[in-house]
Amino acid sequence: FLLLQASSTQHHPTNFASILGRTFLDRNGNETSLDTLTQQQSYIGIYFSAGWCVPCREFTPILASIHQQLKWKRKRFAVIWVSRDLNSKQSEECYREMSVEWLRVPYEDKSRSKALFEASGASYIPALTVLDPQLNLINSNARRNLERDRHAKRFPWKIKRSRKHAKKG
Repeated sequence: FLLLQASSTQHHPTNFASILGRTFLDRNGNETSLDTLTQQQSYIGIYFSAGWCVPCREFTPILASIHQQLKWKRKRFAVIWVSRDLNSKQSEECYREMSVEWLRVPYEDKSRSKALFEASGASYIPALTVLDPQLNLINSNARRNLERDRHAKRFPWKIKRSRKHAKKG
C-alpha cells in the first residue's frame, strides 16, 4: 500500500456536494453533470488510484466486476475515478487501460482531486469512498467491504453507526 500525505487538519464532511464538483468526463471526454447523477438517484463511488500502483492494479478489476454486476442487477452505482498519477500522460494511459465506463475528475483539476482525497479521509491508494444519492458519506473505506463482498450482496456497503453516535430522539 502506498501512503500519500494528507492534511493534518483533515475534516471529514458528511455531505460532499460542495467539493465533488459539477462535471466529470466520460470515456469519450464528454462532460457529465453531477445533477445527472443525483437525478438518477445513483450511489457514487469515488475511486482513487494510479497506474504505477500495484495494489491499485489488483483492486481495479474487482471494482470493475462489482460495478458490472450492479449494472446487471439494475442497481444505480456510478464510479468517479480520481487519478493519483504523477502526470497527465500517466493518468490518460491508466484510464485507457482500465477499459471501464467510469466518469473521472479531469487530471488538470488537481485542487478538486486533492480536496476529495483529503475529505474522504484516505491516506493510501487504492481507496474507495461511497456516497448516497444525496451525496452524504456512507463509507469512507469501502474498498475493504468490496474485497469481502465480491457479489455485491451488501451494496451500498453502509457503515453501521455505533449506539453512542446514533441520534437520540
